[in-house]
Amino acid sequence: MEDFEWKVFGDINPSFIERECKIKHNEVNVHLMGVASAQQIRETLLQATAYIHTSYIDNSPNSLCEASLLGISCIANNVGGVSSLIEDGKTGYLVPANDPYQMAFLMKFLAENKDINIEMGKRAKEVAMKRHDRTAIVNRVMDIYAEILSKE
Repeated sequence: MEDFEWKVFGDINPSFIERECKIKHNEVNVHLMGVASAQQIRETLLQATAYIHTSYIDNSPNSLCEASLLGISCIANNVGGVSSLIEDGKTGYLVPANDPYQMAFLMKFLAENKDINIEMGKRAKEVAMKRHDRTAIVNRVMDIYAEILSKE
């Protein structure tokens, strides 16, 4: 896995993380990218092996939806509403929170199994395209309003 480059986006304090983990990020091929534009994140995702979502509290993370829409395989902690966005083993992988070994195993697995990774990304994109179809969403909302109004 040392051949892989890990990019982490966000407002991250490396001295705090390194002190707590007792590992220097540059010694393990982790690049702290800071805050990035939507375009920078999109380009990085399109070149990524997978998107890793490590949040411990989340409902419906946009970043997970966006990675899926781009056809990127996702691995995420199974918290909050994340399981409504990923079908474990089919459109991504769900990992129990606080299980870094399972997360690491799946990251390595996707990196080493390109065909499985590509197929998973395709299935994730197909599901995400249906879930986020604007016309279907608007039609569903209008149907709901029509149903509510018809009951008055």
